[in-house]
Amino acid sequence: MTVSPVRPEWLDRRDDGATPGAWRSKDAPPIAAATRVDVEAGRIEASRLDSPLGRTLRTMSLVRARYDVVGEWRTYAARSVGRSSRHVETALDVAQLWRAQALTERALDGAHEWDVDYAKLVASRLDQMQPIDATVAALEHLRTPGARSVLRAIGAKHPRLRDALQALRDHVAGVVDRLPREPEYDADVLAYVAREVVKLLENVPALAEQPGPTENERPGGAPPPLEDGRELWVAARPASTRLDVAHRGKIGARRRPSSTGSKIGKMSRLLTDPDRRVFTTKQRAVDALLVLDLSGSMSWSTDELDEVIEAARGAVVVGYSATDRGDDPRPNVWLLAKDGRRVRELPDVPGGNGCDGTALEYAVKRYRRRAGMPVLWVSDGQVTGRTRSTVALAHDMVARLRRHRVTQVQNATDAIETLRAMSRGQRPQPRVGRYLERCVEQVA
Repeated sequence: MTVSPVRPEWLDRRDDGATPGAWRSKDAPPIAAATRVDVEAGRIEASRLDSPLGRTLRTMSLVRARYDVVGEWRTYAARSVGRSSRHVETALDVAQLWRAQALTERALDGAHEWDVDYAKLVASRLDQMQPIDATVAALEHLRTPGARSVLRAIGAKHPRLRDALQALRDHVAGVVDRLPREPEYDADVLAYVAREVVKLLENVPALAEQPGPTENERPGGAPPPLEDGRELWVAARPASTRLDVAHRGKIGARRRPSSTGSKIGKMSRLLTDPDRRVFTTKQRAVDALLVLDLSGSMSWSTDELDEVIEAARGAVVVGYSATDRGDDPRPNVWLLAKDGRRVRELPDVPGGNGCDGTALEYAVKRYRRRAGMPVLWVSDGQVTGRTRSTVALAHDMVARLRRHRVTQVQNATDAIETLRAMSRGQRPQPRVGRYLERCVEQVA
């Protein structure tokens, strides 16, 4: 049984873009890959099957008709990917699909159904495809229940590629699940997700040739260590930490009682509050990523660390410290706070640097929820690694800081002041500390 075609012309584009007055609608097979929307040409292809799957796909087509990033915003997103690769357009299509799937699930409030049987059919044919084609096919199903079949099929032949796909899915899940707010924001999110997809697609040949990981590569069930800059830095070895203490403050704005202000909250506080805080002030949580250098040169005290974590309401806080020995199997990166929860006790750290570059790279790739999310690196800039060449390390570190638009602050006091300014709505500007700049200038 079939139903009437969808009517995208009944929807207004939320970016005020030109929408065709009359859309041409065509029936399509009940699979997500065959559901196509061309906003600029006014064409739509979606299944008219009267079933939960058909309704899901029709809803997704309407979502894409209204929310797809097209025209100049798509061009902007392509430029923002920042990589001259033949995979950019494919990556943008994948990012649009994932975002549409997430919005469809929100719109249907859980009453959705994806084409799992088709995913199983795709999985049965992956071993006949080239690795890059198999990866693109897998990406289309990575956010649906069909991902299990597809990943199992890829893992049988290319275990490293399967692990990379799983890591990508986990990394961008929090980004694509966010509802859109404005065209600029959508394009930035699209570019961020597409950039991660491009990185994976460019690395497919190497991943397809490497053997699967051994148990020793994942001590304590932690993610595998990052090997970027292996000739300079010790690999980042994340620890498995438990965030079992409620962290003061949640993500989002909160109103707190105050003894001064212009907005009266509860007059009853005149009787019940010794400080008579009858006014309320709005205090924003900080949506940022903090990467803390826990080495000995920073001279952290327990109180200072606690103060920084408490000031970072709503932020993700990651700390790191390592030795200069690359064969040290101990963890050297710790997640200290995230999503309103924090660790109960601060970790015992080796006291060295060693992994400044790889720890920053790991934290950004793992915990940066969106492209514009501010990143603070709390460090004096005295980086060390496998090599004793301070200049080489400084050049590499500065390149990473500038690539990710990181704001370096020197100590706990500066970090707390920056966080408080951010809670008042001020956005920090990317900057590199003077120590690293001087190291780079020596050979400039």
